[in-house]
Amino acid sequence: MPYAVYNGRLRHPDPVVQQFGGPKGPAIYRMMQQENLALSGACSQYEDRVNKAEQRVRPGIKGDAESEEMARLAAGAFDQLPNPNIITLWLIRAKWYGFMPIGVAGWEKRNGVLAPFDLHNVDPWHFRFGPNFEPYLITQTDYYGKPVPEGAFFFARWGSLFTAYGESDLRDVYLECWFRQNLRDLMLMSIEQGARMMPVYLLPDGMSEDEFNLFERKIAEKFKQYILIKSSTVSKPEIINSNQAIIANKAAGGSELEAIRYIDGLVDAKVLGTQQTKDKTSGSRAQEEVRLEIANDKIFPALEFVNKAWTAGYLDRISMANWPTRDRAKWPVMKSVYAPQNMTPQAAAAVLAIANQVRLKQITKLFAVHMLIRLGHFDADEADEMLDSMLDPKAGLSTDPAAPVALGGSKDAQAA
Repeated sequence: MPYAVYNGRLRHPDPVVQQFGGPKGPAIYRMMQQENLALSGACSQYEDRVNKAEQRVRPGIKGDAESEEMARLAAGAFDQLPNPNIITLWLIRAKWYGFMPIGVAGWEKRNGVLAPFDLHNVDPWHFRFGPNFEPYLITQTDYYGKPVPEGAFFFARWGSLFTAYGESDLRDVYLECWFRQNLRDLMLMSIEQGARMMPVYLLPDGMSEDEFNLFERKIAEKFKQYILIKSSTVSKPEIINSNQAIIANKAAGGSELEAIRYIDGLVDAKVLGTQQTKDKTSGSRAQEEVRLEIANDKIFPALEFVNKAWTAGYLDRISMANWPTRDRAKWPVMKSVYAPQNMTPQAAAAVLAIANQVRLKQITKLFAVHMLIRLGHFDADEADEMLDSMLDPKAGLSTDPAAPVALGGSKDAQAA
């Protein structure tokens, strides 16, 4: 039995949630994002990259007529769901909170099959779990939670399947975000004190107490902070701007800001895989391409997670309701279509070259599929579909050899 159980409920195993979450539970990670716009921006950028992929319902066994028909019917039901991209967004957010509950609103006939007619997200901090992962919904009158009807929700868990609460990626950046919050407070104090004039007045020793008090009242009307010093070297009040160099060099809060930027870089590396330039005008193109490649590497585990969550939580329910006795291997599955970046002219020319070789039967379909996947712009299903369309006799493609494709900047292109 994983972790400790108190009053019939599993204790959240995350040490950050235990120490700082209190009754808020994993909502501590939502508060972190609200208080730290740099972290929120990195998380949103990651979510948007993953969510730009298109989810498509695929047959469990490609080429099997029964499986293809099941996928077609399930795809029709999926297409009628309102705002599935919002559900995908919240599934991705399981990365920040450890798990994500998705509610199933109800069932009706859709595209010839019985299917859920709507899904909705629920904040994960409204749930607790029993020793066998049974969910309980927390209410205002019941902190321990009320039992949830079977089938009313499905739960996508990120990071760990050993605990019902999953594992948040943000627990690794909590301490750095705490440092950043303190540095921000210090920076604002430094700007308030160092960026405004703080005069130092040298006053004659012979100034009476009444004259001194009157002078101080006048100075207090002009300045929030000041220093008054009695001196035997002056015969009348003289002013010295003690922080003039700080103001002139705009140095107030500078060291704190550099430390904040360093922490933001660490957070970017954790969330996105690489530090961000924050400025499109700085850095080289090659450097930015490397950043994009590293960032895209972190996208695919999330896409696989989203696909599994949609398959187990939505498509498997449709299959169980409509085809419970059929081979589970034929049940429809969810796949994501994701193009990491715009295709370069060189990549486009490579695709055309592969297509021509397939059309002329110079290479096998399997070889062409692997080559297209390695170009980084196609998944296996996309490459397969594209090649099938070319090999279909009904397409009527010419068998004449293709003319060479001239790339921009090449000698052929210049000659043309």
